[in-house]
Amino acid sequence: MTSNQKWLTCVLVGLILIVMCCVCLGAAGYYFKEEVIDFYNEELLQYFDELEMPTPSPDEGDTTGQTNSDLELVATNNLELDSFQSGVVSTASGASIQIPAGSVPTMEDGSAGTMSFNIAEAPNSSASLPSDYSAVGPVYELGPEGFTFNSPVTITLPIPEDVDIDSVLGLTYYDVVDEVWKLVPGSVNTEERTVSVMSTHFSMWSIFSSLTGSSWNNQNGGWINVINSHTYSSGTFPGPGGQSKPMSITYGVCIESYNLDNPASANAWNKPREWQMTVSDYRSSMYNSSSQTINGKWWLPTGTYNLTEVYHISEVNQTYGYIPAYTTYYRTLGASTVADGQTVDFSWSSTDFSSSEFINGRPSCYGMQDTSVGTGDVQVTLTWQVDVDLDLYVTEPSGEEIYFGYYPSSSGGELDRDNLCSDMVIGRPENIFWPQGSAPSGTYVVSVNYFGACDTELAVNYTVRIVVEGVASTYSGTISTGTQEVTTFEVP
Repeated sequence: MTSNQKWLTCVLVGLILIVMCCVCLGAAGYYFKEEVIDFYNEELLQYFDELEMPTPSPDEGDTTGQTNSDLELVATNNLELDSFQSGVVSTASGASIQIPAGSVPTMEDGSAGTMSFNIAEAPNSSASLPSDYSAVGPVYELGPEGFTFNSPVTITLPIPEDVDIDSVLGLTYYDVVDEVWKLVPGSVNTEERTVSVMSTHFSMWSIFSSLTGSSWNNQNGGWINVINSHTYSSGTFPGPGGQSKPMSITYGVCIESYNLDNPASANAWNKPREWQMTVSDYRSSMYNSSSQTINGKWWLPTGTYNLTEVYHISEVNQTYGYIPAYTTYYRTLGASTVADGQTVDFSWSSTDFSSSEFINGRPSCYGMQDTSVGTGDVQVTLTWQVDVDLDLYVTEPSGEEIYFGYYPSSSGGELDRDNLCSDMVIGRPENIFWPQGSAPSGTYVVSVNYFGACDTELAVNYTVRIVVEGVASTYSGTISTGTQEVTTFEVP
C-alpha cells in the first residue's frame, strides 16, 4: 500500500469515527434532553443570581409586552437604572434606596437618562449633632451626589438592635455647603426596625435619636402622620403626555416655613422646604405588598408649620424602553399646629386636580428640574458647592487628557457637562465618561483644577465619584489653587 493510500484510509476511518460519535451524542442528547435542559436552566439561574442581575426574558431581543417585574432591578451596593426602570439597591445590613420608575432624569435631548446608584457604609465618618440629639449607627454614603431626581426616592436605614426604637426621630445628612450635619424628620417602622426619608438628592446619611427617649419626644414635639391608601398600578394617569397607563401616587406634605415654640432648636434642623413628609405607594417585590395602605409618621418639634400638600403621579411602566410620564399637583394648606404629644393626620383621597386651588408643577421641596449625564464603562463626576470654577481632568492610558479644552478623545471619552462662572449652578457636577465598550484598558489619572473664583477667592471642598463597570468609589479633597491629582484607577 502506498503512502497516499495509507493517508486516504486514515482520513476515511477518522471521518467514520466522527460520524459515529455525532450519532451517539445526538441519540444521548435526545434521550436525556429534559435533564440537559433542566441542568442548563439551573446553571443559568444560578449564574444570574451570583451576578445579582435579573433573569433575561425568553426573547430578550423583543422589548415589547414586558411587565413591570421585568423592569424592576434589585442589587447589592451598586445599581444602574434608566429613566424607564425602577429598582432597589441595598447593603447586606439592610440599608436601601428604593427608586420608582421615572425618578432618573432624562438627558437634555429628552432621551432616557442613566444613573449609577450606590449605598455603602462610610466607616471613617461620624455625625456630629447638637446636645439634645445622638447619632445612631453607621454613616452611609449614597450616590450619585449633585443631581436632583424627578421624584423623591426612599432612603431606609436599619435601626441597631441595642437602640431604643422610641427614641429614634429621623435621619441626619451632611450639608456640604454649611459643613454641618442637619436633621431631617423620618418615618420609623417599629415592626421592621427601620427609619426612612424621601429625598430628591443624595449626601452622607445616618440615624439620629433623642438622648432621653419617648418622654423627651412627647414633651418637645408631636407627629405628622401621612396615609396613602392608593393601590399601586391602579387608576389611570391624569397628566399630560401619558398613554392612559395605570398610575402610582406619592402623597404627603412639605413644609414651606415654620415658627418653633423653641426657636433655639431651629438651627439644628435643615431647610424646612426639604422636609418631604410624603409616602409612595410604590413597593418593590422584596418589600411589602403593594395593595396595602401605607403610612409614614414623622416627629416634629413643637410649633406652627405652613404646609403644602403634594400629589406626585407617575405612570407604572409596562413597556421596556418607554419613559413613564409623570406630573405633580400641589396646593397650599396654610398653618398647622404640631403640639406636644399630639398627631396630625393627612390622608390621600381621590381629588379633582382641575380645581383652581391646585397648581400643576414642581413644588419647591422637589428642588430644581435636572437632567442626567453620560454613563458607560467609566464615569468620573466632580461635585462642589461654592461659587468657584473648578475643572475636571481625566488622563486615559494613551496619555490623552480630557478636559474642557479637549474632548472627545480618540477612544470616545467625553466631557458632557461643564459648570462655568458665566452660568454657574452651585452644586451642579462636571462629568467625563466613556460609552459602553469604548474605555481602553489600563491606568487612568483623575485631577481637579482651580480655574478661578467667580466672586471671592477661597478654598473649595470637592468630591470626585468614579464608576468603573458599575462599581462606584468616592474621593474628597480641598483645593485653592493650581491642579491637584485626586487618584488613579484601573480598567481591566
